[in-house]
Amino acid sequence: MTSLQDIVIGTSATRGSQWNIDYYQNSTAPYDNKAFAYRNDAYTTYLAAKSSLRQTFADYKAMGNNPAPPPPRRSRPKLMTLLKAVSSALKSSNSYIQFYKDILTTHNQTTSSVAETALTNLTSYITTTNTHLSSLLSDTTSIKTGKQVSRKTQSLADLTAGPDNLDVRSDQLTIQSAKTRLPMHKIPLLNTRCVRLLPARLRQ
Repeated sequence: MTSLQDIVIGTSATRGSQWNIDYYQNSTAPYDNKAFAYRNDAYTTYLAAKSSLRQTFADYKAMGNNPAPPPPRRSRPKLMTLLKAVSSALKSSNSYIQFYKDILTTHNQTTSSVAETALTNLTSYITTTNTHLSSLLSDTTSIKTGKQVSRKTQSLADLTAGPDNLDVRSDQLTIQSAKTRLPMHKIPLLNTRCVRLLPARLRQ
């Protein structure tokens, strides 16, 4: 992140007089007004990446020595967000400086050696960040797949194992209880039949 900071708001291109991104804007704006949009995008995405880094670090510190659930599970989504933010910032700066280089080259102007170095470094940073991002995505997918397979395996095991002893005993008790209650269910029915056999005057 420090390297990206030097590329964006460092002052090496002008030896201390202004930010590098402002130097690139001032150098290209007379030829193409898209310089302002490129500059703002590079700065905005840099700030977003910086904010994401601070938040991720703060969350990590807040976990303490005994986080629960385990840190990898809790931090994975936040780390994914951070890597995406950094990747976006790197690509924005790379596009901006490449725009600067193309504009000056088209108008036969000499580009800053600072810009050339930044482009070389950004290419390396982008490759590294994308590798980390792809690895994290792969790990996340593998974990989800593993959980799905585990659930399916457990379900299959439950089906093939049949009912356990507790289930069988519970069913037996239910059947016995029903048998015990059966005569009681017949009593109201018998009483009804007896009443119907009585003379009408006695049923009133």
